[in-house]
Amino acid sequence: MGAALGLLTGLTGAGGAALALPGMIYLLGLPTVIAVATTFPFTAMMKAVGAVQHVWQGSIHWRTTADLLVGSFPGTLGGIFLTSFLLGRFGEAFNDWLKLAIGLLLVGSATASFLTRRAGDASLRRERTATPRSHGVIAGALCGVVIGATSVGGGSLLIVAMLMMYHISPAKIVGSSIAVSLVLMILGTVGFWQQGLADLTLAGHLTIGGIPGVILGSSLTLRMSPVLLERAVALAILVSGISLAIQGSLSLSGA
Repeated sequence: MGAALGLLTGLTGAGGAALALPGMIYLLGLPTVIAVATTFPFTAMMKAVGAVQHVWQGSIHWRTTADLLVGSFPGTLGGIFLTSFLLGRFGEAFNDWLKLAIGLLLVGSATASFLTRRAGDASLRRERTATPRSHGVIAGALCGVVIGATSVGGGSLLIVAMLMMYHISPAKIVGSSIAVSLVLMILGTVGFWQQGLADLTLAGHLTIGGIPGVILGSSLTLRMSPVLLERAVALAILVSGISLAIQGSLSLSGA
């Protein structure tokens, strides 16, 4: 499973938690909260590989990254606290609520990925005044809460936010989102591990297969259509999101 996730991430640059979460829930049968917590360390390792590559290429916009981190760091802490609080308040029933929320978020993430390329092309054509740094901090905080609570959004939410606010190249938008996500995934790993929710052994096993998968996927991108691959991954995420949302809502309704 780790190799498959790494391969898809390397081929498309997308996925991460959005691909790993449904796999952990459906294929490995993990409770939703444990799957969320375990996704953080696995995704952190995948993001680390991508971050090194983008640093080497010079495709990270450091000022934008800093602005987003100022907001997303405390936002992620808040999201982790929120998930832990609700788990303690509602017990096992919270898994179904979280499953529903993640399903809806995956549907939104897949929809955003379909629109991102078009929005990115438009952003390069549009004249724009400099974005106040406070806007990046606020956007980072909002994205951070969602990421901390669900582990989803380090790619899609941050990229969409940057496309809407900043006039920088698509490559630097992707590179900056990976740099921000790496920090937040490490933060989530520490936060959920301290609460005994993250399965680091499982994350390690997935990573062993995932890193070679990322390297292989990256090497194959020159031979395959990136647009078709991105659309295929987005479709898989969309189907997984719909399934999770339906399953969560049925469990909550007592069906």
